[in-house]
Amino acid sequence: MDQSQFDSIARFFAVRKSRREALIAAGAGVAALGIAGVAAHDEATPEASPVPVVLDATGTEYLFVQTLGAGSLAPSGSGDGTMLLTADHLAGQTLFFSDRPERVVGMVPTETFLGASGTGGLGFTPSDAPNAALVFAGSDGSADQVAVVELTDPRYDATGGQVTYTVKLLDDVSQVYMTLEQTPVTATDTAQDFTAASLFIDDCPDGEIYCIISYGNNANVYSSGFCWDTGNLCCAPCGRDNLADWTTYCNDNNPSCNGNCSASYRETWACLT
Repeated sequence: MDQSQFDSIARFFAVRKSRREALIAAGAGVAALGIAGVAAHDEATPEASPVPVVLDATGTEYLFVQTLGAGSLAPSGSGDGTMLLTADHLAGQTLFFSDRPERVVGMVPTETFLGASGTGGLGFTPSDAPNAALVFAGSDGSADQVAVVELTDPRYDATGGQVTYTVKLLDDVSQVYMTLEQTPVTATDTAQDFTAASLFIDDCPDGEIYCIISYGNNANVYSSGFCWDTGNLCCAPCGRDNLADWTTYCNDNNPSCNGNCSASYRETWACLT
């Protein structure tokens, strides 16, 4: 993989504001996020307001990279046009790094990154799946090829050292504003084996934060970007350090709270901080 190709992929993810925003802006029609059925910090499941307030929450954005060995892209057999990406991932670690000026670099066990326990990780939600670029070398010795995809249903077999994703190929790469030196492969020529690959994965999805007065009663619901928490190795709401800070925000900005609101969020993949 040459440096110009790496730079173009890194630049794409560096300017991305959120998975859903990038797709909606391009007319991809991604459905709005719903409320997960499991409460992260409160057994009560409050009703969401019809139109959540969108916060201007910013934070450091990361690019995630998995180095893969031999593998394949093959039809999933589900009849929906998706494919299965299966490859050796013997290292069992996923690299993450941020753009300048932070230049933060770290590693996370791939099982943790994928949320293998059913919670935490990056958040591979079907309604807001992460975008990714797979750069792979054909098994016939051909030059590097690029496939731009959405990733869902991640699985990692630590014993066998193999990672598997269900992928949806994005033939219209304008959806993700990616400019590459070469034309990405399309659905008609993607199914093939490869000898090695690098998988570049987008950052956390968006989520919703609730200012709860009492059971079934919200003072407000905020839609917020979620950012990678390098300490807890999972996604958390951008802009504030923990739920205590969000509780303060709820009470400071919603008179109906009378100082008694508590903050919560319902995303099962998010950090429990």
